[in-house]
Amino acid sequence: MIQVIAKQASNELDDLLKRVTQGQEIVIIGSDGSAFKLLPLPRQPQPVFGSAQGTVHIGPDFADPIEGFEDGQAQSLPTIASDLDDPLEALIGGFSSNVPDWTEHVDYYLGQNLLQEMSQTD
Repeated sequence: MIQVIAKQASNELDDLLKRVTQGQEIVIIGSDGSAFKLLPLPRQPQPVFGSAQGTVHIGPDFADPIEGFEDGQAQSLPTIASDLDDPLEALIGGFSSNVPDWTEHVDYYLGQNLLQEMSQTD
């Protein structure tokens, strides 16, 4: 173990850090006698280019056309939504509200209304 006073440590910091990375124990003694031990922190491994080679496989159908994107045209969102058979689809746009943030908080307002109705039936 190497002990170094703080003033000396500030002048030799690069050398001390190198020694710590090589496994030596370094203790820095402050002007008031307090002691501090230099410790190396675990390093996050840096990704190495090519290290995943052989782990990613691209299937032979990778470049095949995707269903719904024929001729470079995607289906519109309403068309996709109508294909999902969503039971709430009929409600979307079916009513309006004077609440200014209705569209952002519709789930909250519907939930509060449902809770209120449930509490009245108890």
